[in-house]
Amino acid sequence: MKTTRRDFIIKSGMAGLVPLLIPEELFSFNQPAIVTRRDVNQPNAANDLATYVRGVTLLKNLPANDARNWENLALIHVNFCPHGNWYFLPWHRAYLQCLEKIIRDVTATPTFALPYWDWTTNRSIPAPFWNGTLMDATREVTQVSKLPDESVGKAKVMDGIFKETVFELFGSFMPRNQNSIDPSWQRGRGTKSTLEHTPHDDVHVWISGNMGAMFSPRDPIFWLHHCNIDRVWADWNSRGRSNSNNAFWKTFVFRGNFVDPQSAKYDVTVGDMESTTALGYTYPNINPVAAEVIASSTDFMSMAFSRKFAFTQLTTATLQEDGLLSVPITKSAVAEANTLKLNTPKQRRILAIVKNVTPPADPNVRVRVFMNCPYLKPTTPADDAHYVGSLSFFAAAHVDHNQHGGGQAEGFSYVFDLTNTISKLNQAKAGIVAEQIDIQLIPVPLENNKAVAESAEIKFDGAEIVFL
Repeated sequence: MKTTRRDFIIKSGMAGLVPLLIPEELFSFNQPAIVTRRDVNQPNAANDLATYVRGVTLLKNLPANDARNWENLALIHVNFCPHGNWYFLPWHRAYLQCLEKIIRDVTATPTFALPYWDWTTNRSIPAPFWNGTLMDATREVTQVSKLPDESVGKAKVMDGIFKETVFELFGSFMPRNQNSIDPSWQRGRGTKSTLEHTPHDDVHVWISGNMGAMFSPRDPIFWLHHCNIDRVWADWNSRGRSNSNNAFWKTFVFRGNFVDPQSAKYDVTVGDMESTTALGYTYPNINPVAAEVIASSTDFMSMAFSRKFAFTQLTTATLQEDGLLSVPITKSAVAEANTLKLNTPKQRRILAIVKNVTPPADPNVRVRVFMNCPYLKPTTPADDAHYVGSLSFFAAAHVDHNQHGGGQAEGFSYVFDLTNTISKLNQAKAGIVAEQIDIQLIPVPLENNKAVAESAEIKFDGAEIVFL
């Protein structure tokens, strides 16, 4: 019978010693070259789900001074995780692998693959997460609550995400003013792309409780939510999309953020997180892509500085009662915007970057974004022709202790693609008639809130209109 590392420690009476003393190579699990992460709602994920339950139970029962203890693993997220910048995706991929390897070790299951929750097709939290080890009593949704279309819908959200061709517009922007790969840039403020500010943030805030805060990994559904975000990234790459080739992204190192199955800290380089097959796993119905193909994209900011974009002058403003922010654009820009048509390839794109948004005191609201809507009110639906997108305020209280990108005093920025909305308005002969674009932000209740508090004041520094 093969002896696992865990068996050796227990049988030899060494359970109280630091597992780091045992050489890794003596206890190879003969792990398969590639494992498949599966949809938790599908029958073929049953074995992995059962292993996950056992693993979470074991980790919750580890001593408080064990680095693999469930609470200590959640603290990794509190202490190190980047949000609102281009390290968001690779850091969380490394974090998922950290847990996956630890669960394989403590359960002696080398074939374990973390399941994912595909909230695009199953809008409610999966049934197994409502009892026993996988239950989190702090959630503010119920078993029958369903994520709305404007958060995770295919046509309204996901199709646009998959059509994106520039990595930063897909996976969030470089931290503002980044000029090195110093570790302090890890949590610098950049700009959230749609993938992060809509499906990612919305799911966190919609569930709320632990999931609505930086301690979100306490809730076992966190890991399956992020596994699905990781799957979206892998799927995006499989469609011929490339990650950034910028050295500030590719060579950045997350230093000592993670712990291995022996509780030893280790480093991760972003460039090593690009290929799932190189990391030993894949997802169903996604074609693997060679790492050299994945990493060949020009980043958004370098394209901007090469003058392929025309920026408006930043307009400083705060959210008024009608949520209106007017951004001036030139006559030629108006003329070009009014030529946009639906489903037309290779036409110009128009983006809005809403700058430094400061959330309300109670961040449990969703903000709908409209443009040029003359009749806007809180009940204006997300299927209105003037609707652009939405955002939530997950990680809004996150502090950039190193003060890069503005630090604690500076909010996140958010990018929205106006192209489809303008095209719809043009089709309805309601295009841009003045030399300005009105960006309108209006707070609306989450499903689990009855109303938006009167104190739900949202402030921001202004907006940029970007022609791509």
